Amino acid sequence: MSTEEVKKRNSAIFINGGAGRVIASIPALEKFQEENPDDDFVIVCEGGTDFFKGHQSLYARVYDHWHKGLFQDKLKERNLITPEPYRVWEYYNQMCSIAQAYDIAINNKGLRKLQKPRIRLNKEEMIFGKKLVDEVKEKTKKDKVLVFQPYGRTVHHENGMISDYSGRSFEAENAVSIVKKLSKKFGVIHMAEFGIDFQKHEVKDPVASPMGADLRHWCGIIANADYFLGCDSSGQHMVHALDKKCTVVIGSTFPINVSYPDDENIDILDMGLGARTYSPIRVTTDEYADRTNDGIMAMNDKVEAIIVESVTNGLTGKPRIGHKYKDKD
Repeated sequence: MSTEEVKKRNSAIFINGGAGRVIASIPALEKFQEENPDDDFVIVCEGGTDFFKGHQSLYARVYDHWHKGLFQDKLKERNLITPEPYRVWEYYNQMCSIAQAYDIAINNKGLRKLQKPRIRLNKEEMIFGKKLVDEVKEKTKKDKVLVFQPYGRTVHHENGMISDYSGRSFEAENAVSIVKKLSKKFGVIHMAEFGIDFQKHEVKDPVASPMGADLRHWCGIIANADYFLGCDSSGQHMVHALDKKCTVVIGSTFPINVSYPDDENIDILDMGLGARTYSPIRVTTDEYADRTNDGIMAMNDKVEAIIVESVTNGLTGKPRIGHKYKDKD
């Protein structure tokens, strides 16, 4: 079979991983559609189709990986493409973002500037978020509400113990301490897959910890809240796509890879600068890197205070901080 015949086939592009990766893939897929008008491609979402919902041009092409008859009806006659941004040279050499790495892997046009991904919420999702935020304001008697996502996907929660050996999440004791400080001035919504009774940790002000909200509803909450505080996880990607303001605390990963240094809405506090080692996730297992990065997000009172200051400034309209941490002593 000739190369020309292979090129004439339509494509099927597989997108895997969590919410952050899915959101980051959208600009590259939009570029693919724009630059390949004759390719009747489909998108197979191994992590779910949530963040393509409402996208006017891409959603009709999207399929869950378990869709009935998918292989026979949609895939068998197409070229299968499985982009892996973490295996792109520019990514693991800290030259591009995950969105740009998807673009390089899918479109092969090199490093270039991309449009923002967009999340389009429907009325039900927005009303859900507004109702919760209004309830938090009423219960806490605070005028401003923030969403706090202290833990990434790699966190372990078992028998009341919370740990993340990857160095991406807040340490549990720091998360509680920061909630205690912020809840004195603002309403706080705790974004996690598990609930925490903050009163048991001597947090006097009520903290909302909604369980059962799906990712689209969390977008509705973030869209209606006044601010966001998070780590290297899905929430900051939602914030970027929703044009909201936030503070992101980065540890073992590199801001250029996993966050948005050029987004003026995002105040990046880099805990790992000068201390971390790149961990080649989805490429190989590097025990040295993982051991080096273990505990990199541990904070003292001074660091906690700077995070609280960044959030407070964001909520009161003061300039961003953008502190860089070489040590925490």
